[in-house]
Amino acid sequence: MNRRLFLQQSFQYGFVSLAITTGLLHPIRVWAKRPDLSFKSTKIKDAINFLHGNKEIVDTDQIQLKAPTIAENGATVPLAIKTSINNIDSIAIFVEKNAYPLASHLVFHKGFNGNFDVRVKMSETSDVYVVAEADGKLYQTHKSIKVTLGGCGG
Repeated sequence: MNRRLFLQQSFQYGFVSLAITTGLLHPIRVWAKRPDLSFKSTKIKDAINFLHGNKEIVDTDQIQLKAPTIAENGATVPLAIKTSINNIDSIAIFVEKNAYPLASHLVFHKGFNGNFDVRVKMSETSDVYVVAEADGKLYQTHKSIKVTLGGCGG
């Protein structure tokens, strides 16, 4: 890299950074809309209601939640979620005994294949619920995970 190119790129990145931090440039398309009331809820039922309203949730075997039965460290518990439900709009993951049960809320575009991995924090042994919304209906599955070392400051 020559000196002229280095100085040009440094100036450009510096200008864009300055414009973003001062509020002159708003990358709104990059920022996701966060359902704040759901993430701030301390009860799982309230978090579900804030996300999806008061809809009925149906237990299903079309959602598979693969997770360890015993997690050695609650700071990072791996979950693998696979679903055969068509037209998934969103999937939410709840950890029942966390201070704030909503661990993750993912919204998908049409054509989502139904497979993804995620890691969540768990403060203690708890049930983990996966709630999927498809065509205006809610489906769920859950699994109990034992935590030997808490990940939320425990």
